[in-house]
Amino acid sequence: MAPKSRSVPKPQMTWLKYAPTLLAAAALAVSLFYVTTLSTRPNIQIQRSSDQTLVSSVDRYEKEAEAILRRSLLNRSKLTINTDKIAAELHEAFPELGDITVVIPLVDRRPVVQAQPIPPALALSTQKNGVFVIDAKGRAIAKAADVDSSVRDALPLVRDESGLDIEVGSGALPETNVAFIQEIFGQLAGKQIVIESISLPATTNELRVQVRGKPYFVKFDLQGEGRFQAGTYLAVKAKLERDGVTPAEYIDVRVPEKAFYR
Repeated sequence: MAPKSRSVPKPQMTWLKYAPTLLAAAALAVSLFYVTTLSTRPNIQIQRSSDQTLVSSVDRYEKEAEAILRRSLLNRSKLTINTDKIAAELHEAFPELGDITVVIPLVDRRPVVQAQPIPPALALSTQKNGVFVIDAKGRAIAKAADVDSSVRDALPLVRDESGLDIEVGSGALPETNVAFIQEIFGQLAGKQIVIESISLPATTNELRVQVRGKPYFVKFDLQGEGRFQAGTYLAVKAKLERDGVTPAEYIDVRVPEKAFYR
């Protein structure tokens, strides 16, 4: 008697019941991957006072930061980006930004660039390298040609006659000299005295200021007290004008509490 044939049950597709879990896990993995990726369009945050001028526009900072981020694929991930390197490259491009911090947001994909700008103090015209914008610490932070004219034209222009050889990012003047020049400029401007030109001759520690409408220039000592020397000049100027005397060459206020003229 022939054996009876038996039907073999078809295997049930048990994995289907795990499909929702698998899909959720895949979606989570994709989401996590997306969250860890970074955009090359940074968020620039310039921390400055309301009346502080910038050497460059925020748009220019943003474009440079974006170009730096695009240079390496490592900058596209929160796990591999080197924020210190990016900050260093930005500081090399824009010394006037001072302290720069690149922050990676927890959820957002745009890197945040936070910068504390150093305000420009004066413009320095050199015989070798052209005109630079100088900060309060005496560093050359930008070529004057790269600075908006509204910023550049508001700065005291100092002409160097000693043959300084400087470049952007390097030290140009001692910090004390910058403070002295700003003091003299401010004191005279406060008395509505218009300065025609300011120069640093080859003579050590001397500052020469040409007053508009006068045939003479004023000699100041960069190592002295700017406020006192400016006060001495103003007093001498007032007395000479009362006496009807106009020096033909200079007024020298470098010696404390004394003045000489020719």
